[in-house]
Amino acid sequence: MRFITVLVAAACFVGLGIGHARANLVYNPFTTEDGLRVLMVSGEFSPDERVERFAAAISANNTSVITFDSGGGSVTSAMALGRMIRLLGLNTMQVRQLECASACSLAFLGGVSRIAAPGSIGVHRTSFAPESTVGRDEAVAGVQALTAEIISYLSEMGVSA
Repeated sequence: MRFITVLVAAACFVGLGIGHARANLVYNPFTTEDGLRVLMVSGEFSPDERVERFAAAISANNTSVITFDSGGGSVTSAMALGRMIRLLGLNTMQVRQLECASACSLAFLGGVSRIAAPGSIGVHRTSFAPESTVGRDEAVAGVQALTAEIISYLSEMGVSA
């Protein structure tokens, strides 16, 4: 029932035009009609994202559940936020009406308890910006190092291989 309540509340937020920030994450708190305190994390995970801002938003709103509206961004920033979610003992919930793609999926995995509607989380392969000047060997080494870091993070979050 709470999943449905969060779904309705999140859909209302989307309907109000609260959307993505392009540079950094935005934290939008709301309370469902049955009293569940939720924080919607919106926008792009930037490399300079500070998890202290997230922790302050959690504290200010006494949040217990996190949901996302993000197309992704920095993998390392998303994992840092996921670790903070876990450290704070928060749960994550994702509804189909909101986007959680790419790096966002890693932040979602930080939840102590996780629930996601089918098709609500998207992943893709590693890629580089078209204007990147990274050489082939350097790119392969970078992808391998990042893949190892992600695998370690997944294990840390209790995600089965």
